[in-house]
Amino acid sequence: MHESDFLRTERPNGADGARVPLSQIGLLASPQIVTIVATEYALTKDHHGKIVDFVADGAVTLTVSAGLPSDFICGISQGGAGRVTLQEDGVTINEPDDQLSTEKRFVMLTLAAFGANVFRLYGRTA
Repeated sequence: MHESDFLRTERPNGADGARVPLSQIGLLASPQIVTIVATEYALTKDHHGKIVDFVADGAVTLTVSAGLPSDFICGISQGGAGRVTLQEDGVTINEPDDQLSTEKRFVMLTLAAFGANVFRLYGRTA
């Protein structure tokens, strides 16, 4: 990697911290948007730090499988008419009302790992 591929961080005491690859900054630095037309899809480690925008006209099933990184985070956007419903596959997705679908078009959810195979889902769910 080149020097420009890193962001220098600072520690709370003001001393320079370690360099962090920009590719690991994720949603904080110009998020990459991945557009998906499929109505069945599975998240992979490659979706970490990205926004996944589902533009299908029909209902979408998004599988969240065991084995995603323990620091995994991604945005899930309903860009099309089809509601996006998350399906657990060897994982636990916690949401206050046990609702694992987008509420309506143009809603974005955030899925964040809170340990190995344990996630929290934030946003306008239905």
